[in-house]
Amino acid sequence: AFWNRCSEEKISIIDLPTRFWQMLALERSVEVSKSVRMVIIYGEAVEERALKVWFSRSGQLPRLFNTYGPTETTVNATINELTQDESTWKSLGGPLDNVKIYVLNDQLQPAPVGVPGELFIGGMGVARGYLNRPELTAEKFIINPFINKTDSQENPRMYRTGDLVSWLTDGTIEFIARKDFQVKIRGFRVE
Repeated sequence: AFWNRCSEEKISIIDLPTRFWQMLALERSVEVSKSVRMVIIYGEAVEERALKVWFSRSGQLPRLFNTYGPTETTVNATINELTQDESTWKSLGGPLDNVKIYVLNDQLQPAPVGVPGELFIGGMGVARGYLNRPELTAEKFIINPFINKTDSQENPRMYRTGDLVSWLTDGTIEFIARKDFQVKIRGFRVE
């Protein structure tokens, strides 16, 4: 019904929660709408099983992009095109325009390629903090030491995500694990 509706409405780009896309991808017998040329997924890690089924389909497939980003950074911060090449499946991609990505060690120094560090996000989309939660705001939103202090247009804050990542040799980042005890249950963050 979903793909049929996309065809009826001539929808060309769809932005879906990963879990919903996975349900669609695993329906091997259902043909993907020919009007859709791009699918963007977000919200949680994509399962390898769904990617294998998706890329084993015959016929036209829209381009598939995986985005990453917490609400505190206006949702999407990075983007990665997923292809049949399985090496693309682990990457969170690179930053969107106006987004800065930092992989930092415990001393807030940049981690080299291949070395795990915590992901920090800077740029125009970073929120000011949490409403009526000054302690949590101070913990998660810190002054960005890497920006040009004379540029008044630059957001002075960066957000500490709690995600452990590492730089890949192609300049994208790979998710490793959570640094804290946060989990997602049906798309909702729980500490």
